[in-house]
Amino acid sequence: MRIDTEFDIGDEVYVVERANGNRAYGVVGPVNIDFIEIYVGINGVSRYYECKDLCGMFLPDQLFKTLELAIADAEALNK
Repeated sequence: MRIDTEFDIGDEVYVVERANGNRAYGVVGPVNIDFIEIYVGINGVSRYYECKDLCGMFLPDQLFKTLELAIADAEALNK
C-alpha cells in the first residue's frame, strides 16, 4: 500500500494554532517536520505531523508552506 503525504520529513512549514490556551489563532514557524504518524482505519487514512520545536501533533490543515498562507488562515479563523 502506498500512502502519499502532503508534507515530508524535513519540510519547513508554518503552523496555525491557538497559543497557550488563548482563544485567538496565531502562526508559529518556520519549523521542520520531524515525524509523521499515519493511521489507517475503517474511516480512512489520518495523517499527523510532529515538529520537535513544538509540542504535539498537527493535522495537515494546520500546516502551511508559506508564511503568507498561514497568516491568511489564522486571520480567517479569528473572525
